Amino acid sequence: LFIDVVLPPPESSVRTSIGEELNNGGVRTLGKTLFSNFDGALQIEEFGDFQCPFCAQQVPTMKRIKARFGSAITIRFRHFPNQKIHPLSALAALASECMRDQNKFWEYHDRLFENQNGLSETKIRDIALDLGADKSEFDFCMSSKKHADVLREDFLDGKNRGVQGTPTFFVNGIRYEGVIGYDRFVKIIKEELAYL
Repeated sequence: LFIDVVLPPPESSVRTSIGEELNNGGVRTLGKTLFSNFDGALQIEEFGDFQCPFCAQQVPTMKRIKARFGSAITIRFRHFPNQKIHPLSALAALASECMRDQNKFWEYHDRLFENQNGLSETKIRDIALDLGADKSEFDFCMSSKKHADVLREDFLDGKNRGVQGTPTFFVNGIRYEGVIGYDRFVKIIKEELAYL
């Protein structure tokens, strides 16, 4: 149904072992970082898929990371749906952007992962309404595929930066693939904050 929302899916799901991390050497130039935002917070980008079980496994860690570092970091979820093995992933991603319009992205993100095993087109909509989404606004956003360009942009950006599966993280421009444990993530962030 939503195959036209994104480019063809990646060749596979996560190619690395659970917890294995790849470091591509980073993208630092002249002592500057690529992804520090305007307020000086360290940006963490996660390329994810709402039907990816490894992404679901990462959610509790990311909540702990945000709680620990607060405003020192910004976490940005980027869409990298693999419709070949996760047929509802693009629909869920599109719905999450519609929920962002209603300032409920992160609540919806969490609920999608909590209900990952029971996702259906109906469930994707029901979760939004359960969270208090404006029904007519949400339905129009979905039927018009209002945010298809966001999904395409994220997917293309991921492909161009070497993303092959989910989850894939960029911390201060350095790529890490697969599930990252809490202690390891804390170490990575501390090192990058020191660099800033």
